[in-house]
Amino acid sequence: MSTSLKALLNPFRSPVPAVIVLGLLVLATVAVKARVWRNSTPAVNSQQLLATAPGPAQMVHFTVYDAGIFPSEVRISAGAVALHLEDMSEGSGGLVVASESLQTVAQVVRRPQRRRDNARVSLVPGRYTVYDASRPGNRATLIVEP
Repeated sequence: MSTSLKALLNPFRSPVPAVIVLGLLVLATVAVKARVWRNSTPAVNSQQLLATAPGPAQMVHFTVYDAGIFPSEVRISAGAVALHLEDMSEGSGGLVVASESLQTVAQVVRRPQRRRDNARVSLVPGRYTVYDASRPGNRATLIVEP
């Protein structure tokens, strides 16, 4: 092979520039992927479930029975809420928290082989319906005050 052909096929005389260029390409790819991922996260409506930061939260305890949910009404302040479910019916799929327009804003899913479970959410002021996922007729009211 002629030396000019070798020079065309191998523009880098030593491996160091090749490694630097490859590293820059990898960094550029990661930066583009991160930007696409960050921009693809959906906007959260104020009436929907909001992520909560670690820290203090109001505890709301609901007990599910075959005949209904106790307590039937709970009043709390807006902000971080720890929803706690205790399933005395041993057949509940969990609790669903829905807005007045019946859009699901939070859910406590009871894992198999457990009678108790919880979820942590942030709720805005409003009136919410809490119902048993397995028995939607069993309902309670959650009032979130400002």
